[in-house]
Formats: sequence, structure tokens, C-alpha cells
Amino acid sequence: MNLKTTICSFLLVTTFYGGTSYAAQVVHECSAEKFMRCPSFHVNRTIGEHTNIGGGIGGFTRSKGKWTITVSYGPIEKCAKVSLFLTMGPVDFDREYERVFMNGGGTITDSGSFVHKIDDLESALRVKGSCYVPADEPQHTGAESTERDELDVERERLALEEERERLAMQEDRERLALDEERKRLEEEQRLEEERERRRLAQLRRERERRRLARQRELERKRRLELSRQRERARRLAQQRREQERLRAQRESEADDAAAAIGLLGAFLHGLSGGSASPGGMGFVRRPSSGSSGGGGSSCEQARRRGARVIQSQRMSTGSQCSISRSALRMYQTARRYLANGGCPAHEVRQYDRAIAQTRRRVRAACY
Repeated sequence: MNLKTTICSFLLVTTFYGGTSYAAQVVHECSAEKFMRCPSFHVNRTIGEHTNIGGGIGGFTRSKGKWTITVSYGPIEKCAKVSLFLTMGPVDFDREYERVFMNGGGTITDSGSFVHKIDDLESALRVKGSCYVPADEPQHTGAESTERDELDVERERLALEEERERLAMQEDRERLALDEERKRLEEEQRLEEERERRRLAQLRRERERRRLARQRELERKRRLELSRQRERARRLAQQRREQERLRAQRESEADDAAAAIGLLGAFLHGLSGGSASPGGMGFVRRPSSGSSGGGGSSCEQARRRGARVIQSQRMSTGSQCSISRSALRMYQTARRYLANGGCPAHEVRQYDRAIAQTRRRVRAACY
């Protein structure tokens, strides 16, 4: 394979893998039977207008813009064949340029998108290359010249192969680094998603716990209110029963008091000269008309006075408390009349029992 074939192959690769925009090629003739490396060769890359378009991962980003490659070589009186490799980023194919320059150098202007480290634009578009100029023709025999040409072509091929392998290895290393970074980011994202799922699950459990707690509290309050209602109903029923019992008791006691007053009045009326009546509340019948029952005329007067007091209270009205108090005063007054009138002791004791019973009624009705 001669040098021209190699250069054509590079041009085809460049055309196939290059970006969407290419610099216009400057075509010159630079032919010679033998080439040698440029004694001096310098390449400088300058990035012009550019815009970040994002889309990178693992600390890299993508930008779109223009760049210029400046080439200088020597000796300037010779033409030069220059091969350049421009790194477009760890995930893109390299851009290759094959140019012929005159008068010691020139420029290549191109544009497209490229990948670089975030906040480090100068890490983009690294350029490497080789430069060859025609060699001086030595006086050699034809066989020696042909052999030297073949050796030069072989060395050129090997140099290009070495450069390609170096760039491929570098690209592989960067691609592996990006792959590791991608895996690390994916693992971090997975862990973050797992933490988020756990957090949301914890929130759901906490909301459910609070809901159940509120439900239990409402149920407890409902049961407590129901228990209070039942207790109020029970107390009201008990109060109604107690009031009914007291009312019945008071009515019974009132009836008993009225009956006692009636019986006592009849008894005193009999003692004071009226017709005899059956004994009530432990009282006995009045003795026959031939016996005065003891006590003399003063006792008879006391009996009549007591009878009048009882008669005056028989039609009293009001509450059970007031009726019972009036009956108590009546019994006490009548007893005092009989005791002061010198009546027999058994008659006075009949009043004592009535007074004690009436006092119990007063306590029940008034306190």
C-alpha cells in the first residue's frame, strides 16, 4: 500500500464518521517520491462561538459551536501533507482531517457538537496530528530508492496505526470511565428511589396509624357518651322512683296525720263530754258516765281546750311539711293543756307517742 492509498482511506473514514459540518478543503499538489517528517510542526485549536446544549452524564456535557485549527510547520518553502485527529468527546467518533498546506501553514475551520467536562471547555476538541514534507532527493540507485520508499511507507503506516491504537485505547478508557460513572449514577438513583419508596410507605403507615387512632378515639368517646346517657337515664329513673316513693309516703303520712287528728279530736271530744268514740293511735275509750276518769274539773277544762285546738287544725292545708309542723304544734299544745290541767299520766303519754311520730314525719317531709 503506497502513501496515496493510505491518505485516500483516511479521507473516506473522515467523510463517513465526521460531524454534520466540515471545513472546506484546500487542495494543493504536494507530490514527491519521498516524504519526511516536518522538522517543525505546531497545531493550535481555538473554540469560537458555542452554546451548551446539555445532555451529558457523569460530569460531562455537550456543546455546539465552531472551532479553528491553526497549523504551522517548517520549512516553509515546502508543501506539507498534514493528518489531524480531533477528539469530539468520549462518546463520539473522532473527527479526522487530511490537508495539504503551503507556505508554512494554514487553518482549518469547522463546526458541530462536541462533549467536554462540565465547567471545563478547554478539555474539549483535543487535537493530535502528523506532518510530512517532501524529502530531498539523494543520489541513489533505483533499487535503493524503491526500497527506501517502501520502508518510508511502512513506517508511515505503522505510525498511523500506532496513533489510531492509542486514540482507540484512550477512547476505551474514557468510555469505561463513563460506563462506571453511569452505573454509579444508576445505583444512586435506584437507592434514592428505594429511600423515597420507603419514605412514602412510612408516611402511608403513619397516616393509617393516625386514622385508626382517631377512629378508636371517636369510638371511645361514643361509648363514653352512650354510657353517660345511660347513667343519666338511670339516675333520672331512680330520681323519679324516689320522688314517687316520697310522694306516696307523704300522701300516706298526710292521710295518717289527718286520720290521727280526726281520731284524736274525736277522742278529746268524748273526754270533754261528747259521745264515746273508738280509741285511735293507742287511745282508750272514755270511761262510763259514772266515772270521771280522774283529774277533776281542771282536767275536763284542759281536755276541752285541747279538743278545740285539734278541731281548729283539722282543716289546715298546704305542703306536707307545713301540715306536719302544724300537727306537731297541735299535739304539743294539747299535751301541755292536759299536763297543766292535772290529767292522768296515761292520757299525757298518749300525746307523747303522737308527738314522737309526728316529729318523724316532719323530718321526712321538711329535710
